[in-house]
Amino acid sequence: MWRPVLSVVLLLSISTIVLFFNINLPGSYSGNEAEYLNLLKSQISLPYWMIFLPINLVQIVVLKITTFSIENARYVSATFGLSALVLYYSIIRQWYTTRVAILSAMMFLTSTWFLVVARSASPIIAFVLFEVLILITIWLQKTKKTKLAVTLLAISCSILIYIPGMIWMILGGLIWKRKFITNQLQKSSIVFKTLLLVLVIASLTPIAINYRNSDFLLGIMGLPKVIISFQDFLSNIYYYVTSIFWNSSYSTTNVGNQGLLDIFVVVLFISGFLYAIKKRLYSKYKFIFASILLGVMLVGLNGQSFAIYTFPGIMILVAIGLAWIIQQWFTVFPKNPVAKFVGICLIFIVVLFSSAYNTYRYFIAWPHMDSTKSSYTEKL
Repeated sequence: MWRPVLSVVLLLSISTIVLFFNINLPGSYSGNEAEYLNLLKSQISLPYWMIFLPINLVQIVVLKITTFSIENARYVSATFGLSALVLYYSIIRQWYTTRVAILSAMMFLTSTWFLVVARSASPIIAFVLFEVLILITIWLQKTKKTKLAVTLLAISCSILIYIPGMIWMILGGLIWKRKFITNQLQKSSIVFKTLLLVLVIASLTPIAINYRNSDFLLGIMGLPKVIISFQDFLSNIYYYVTSIFWNSSYSTTNVGNQGLLDIFVVVLFISGFLYAIKKRLYSKYKFIFASILLGVMLVGLNGQSFAIYTFPGIMILVAIGLAWIIQQWFTVFPKNPVAKFVGICLIFIVVLFSSAYNTYRYFIAWPHMDSTKSSYTEKL
């Protein structure tokens, strides 16, 4: 019993160090960070303040208590990154063993792609918070405390709806699980239904009030203000795929002439993707594919800044691939403890090398890349 607890404590300790250590890296800040801080300083007027509501609210409160600085804004983003990691671990742990969850979380944490986004003063780290919906949905299917689960899901939806593009994920989930939700509501009391209705009305009120404000509505829906051509849409998707697998120079998260994912993570992703395709009739795999597809569509419409939307779904497929490889190894050697031990050690070593490589790529190589120097031009 103590081993899983120790593993989780160790993971959280390492995560805290990786996410918060030397937060001022690369010693300067980008124009996007400066623009975001200026927006927070200028007391964003409603309704624009509500776009990226979860992180904007925390940023303003923290920056009011402390001081308006890029450093403090980065700490808030890193905290959201830590929350995303905890949510990811919790999701994987619901489906697989602690071993798979820990190893997958290490690859999630040390991904150069994730670190660049999570340690920047930018609201786009909020895109990964749709993990909340996945986790609550999993819990809703297992728990007997359905009223509490439905309430938490409703509260989460009422907040996450103000993250650009998240409305499509919420609407899709409600349509997909409409029978289950209807059954639960039929079993509920009038008081409970009334409270949920009040919550829904309250969350949608800002949208209703500003229904004529096209900029606000387009921002909430994750749609561009200017209609792009189909060719530009396909180009954005092409550059997105290119950036992930072999050349991230097209991405806003530029790590040089290399893919955002290393070769080992790519192999696990492909393995998990193929396995999930084979088991596509299961609800969880449908949800993962839907989340990635939605993210890709938003990238096509808006460009590479929305790419991090797909990161949790990709890393869930990585965890599925890892679990499948371990399962195959144990199937070949079902009764040989030495072979099992050797297999686990080999996988652990490869994950360790992958994590070390990505950590090195972020903390050592990334600050000295020409692409970083050209983007991060203002000294802290």
